[in-house]
Amino acid sequence: MDKIYDLSQEDVLHLTALREVIGGFTHEIAQPLNAIMIASQIVQLGVERSALSNEEKAFIIQRLEIVSSQVRRAGHIIDGIRKFIRGSSAQTANTDVAGVLESVCGLMGQQLSGRGIELVRQPDASVPTTPLELRTVECLVVNGLAFARDAVETIGRRHAEAGISFNKTLTVRLLDDDGNCVFNIRWNIGDLSTEAHVEQPTDVFGLAAASSVLNSLGGRLETTAGAIVITFP
Repeated sequence: MDKIYDLSQEDVLHLTALREVIGGFTHEIAQPLNAIMIASQIVQLGVERSALSNEEKAFIIQRLEIVSSQVRRAGHIIDGIRKFIRGSSAQTANTDVAGVLESVCGLMGQQLSGRGIELVRQPDASVPTTPLELRTVECLVVNGLAFARDAVETIGRRHAEAGISFNKTLTVRLLDDDGNCVFNIRWNIGDLSTEAHVEQPTDVFGLAAASSVLNSLGGRLETTAGAIVITFP
């Protein structure tokens, strides 16, 4: 479908407030993570100096290293969210959509796998850049993946209720369409046909925002039961 979605003033207010809330959350969660890391290092130092046997020391230190590695991983995720919220401070001449897609897939990859969704990256074609700002492209890619994620989850849930197996896979690819970069996301609609169609895009807040922005900037967003296509200007 090719349709313009409008955002109300309340929608825009909600988005700006949400940005502030998430920014505050990342700051708050970083503090206990730092405390956990420091405590883990202190405990490890104490274990190394203790009278425990070498086997016991090795066992405890191994567990502490697992804690430290997970804290570092959480820290990297928080840093990614912070950068995403801040966005680009200056307009760049061209934005590399392929680079943005790589970054966003890294940011959302764990979230998808945690929901049992496999993300498949098909080989990207040599695609042109877009004059859109980096932050705008990031938001468009995130909203496209989020909509596809919700579509797959909805279809998967309906298949599970019907006792039918369903492969929750998202296939993403970048294409060149007559000089425009196209972000293509596809998924299997399964064996329930139109009964498994996800809710209409007009009911999806993020997709409405993405479509509204794209149309105003000369791009296009189209959806079907099994795909979403974002064409950058």
